[in-house]
Amino acid sequence: MTRLTWGNPGTKTNQKVLRLTDTFTQQRLLAGSMDLYAEAHLEFDRVLLRAVLTFTQGNQQQAARVLGVARQTLRNRLRELSLSITRSVEAEQEPTRHPGPQDG
Repeated sequence: MTRLTWGNPGTKTNQKVLRLTDTFTQQRLLAGSMDLYAEAHLEFDRVLLRAVLTFTQGNQQQAARVLGVARQTLRNRLRELSLSITRSVEAEQEPTRHPGPQDG
């Protein structure tokens, strides 16, 4: 099997991405994929959309702006990928009450 080498892999992050990409590609080729580009594109979109939505704390309007797409386009793509957005909202704590003269 021929192995491609990359010119300058750059940062550790880039090296990790290249390793993950190589692993994904090899797994799909060994599984007999005949639509590798579409599979890779779907997987990349899943990773990218999760990362951007995490960054924007689930704000779809802001995520769409960061991605350079319309919010409806983002929503359609999330639906196509069967991704849902959940927001984790922590309950506000009750203000600490200090005893006063009325508590006697």
